[in-house]
Amino acid sequence: MGRRSFKQTLTIRVNDEEELKKLIETLTKRLSSIDMYVVSRQNWVKIRFYGDLDEVRYAVRECKRIYKEIVASKIPDKYGFYKFSIPSLLSDAQLKVAIPVKLLGLLLEVRGYETRIENILLITKAPYEVVVRTAEELSKAYYESLKVPLTPTARRALTLYGIVNQKPLKEALRELIGRKILVKKGGVYHLTRNINEVLEEIVREATSGEHDGL
Repeated sequence: MGRRSFKQTLTIRVNDEEELKKLIETLTKRLSSIDMYVVSRQNWVKIRFYGDLDEVRYAVRECKRIYKEIVASKIPDKYGFYKFSIPSLLSDAQLKVAIPVKLLGLLLEVRGYETRIENILLITKAPYEVVVRTAEELSKAYYESLKVPLTPTARRALTLYGIVNQKPLKEALRELIGRKILVKKGGVYHLTRNINEVLEEIVREATSGEHDGL
């Protein structure tokens, strides 16, 4: 005896065509294993889900959550913060290589956007376009750093230092070696200090406009 099939229809009103397009794209990507039928108009979308009861219930919950994410990423709260789903954000950005999300948050802070990370959310005063552009810039710099043999923590420090000081990779490397922050051991560059301490000082130096000597 085959499993019983269920269906449920969900209708969502959207604010504009951009929201509509984003919702359909995200549903297609995240719920690719769920059977669905989508009908859309200018200001609404109707989605009918098919499957067993658990699949349908999951799909409806996920669809509602996805739409809330989209709205929260477009409209800031009363304190001026946008909320971005980190997996969705990184999926949207054209990344050359994966990036540490903490570094993305620090870079946004340096550029004047108050930012924090909570679970899978990036909460920031930077609008979506700025966050995506910054993530892509960071990924490009990270990709360039692969030319240099670095430990993972050394790579984070070098990448952030280079971007915030607008230094080419080789120049940033020379400066951090000169400041005795990086040292080469066994053909690989290592940090000589705690990564969190170094990152904090890079940020402080960039935001204050002064060199603390690192």
